[in-house]
Amino acid sequence: PATLTRSTRGVTAASIEHGGSKQSAFEVIALEAQVALPNGQTLDNCLAVLETPVDGGDALTHYYVQNVGKVAVQGPDGWLYRLVEFRGGGHHAD
Repeated sequence: PATLTRSTRGVTAASIEHGGSKQSAFEVIALEAQVALPNGQTLDNCLAVLETPVDGGDALTHYYVQNVGKVAVQGPDGWLYRLVEFRGGGHHAD
């Protein structure tokens, strides 16, 4: 597993929101960001990653939650999407 810190940077394939075929620069901008979901729930301790396409275009901020994955993407004009609802996983007795 990688160790991420604020300002960790890299260049790799663009996200699906940018088509996935070109290159984007990614930078960790926050380790404890918050995302307010449409249902009023707030997700804390989100990893926020800024994506900037190498060949130009709008920057996007991707938000991730550990053990869940990507929960939101925000562009210059607002949210592209946000998780509608989050329910913490439980263990089921068999």
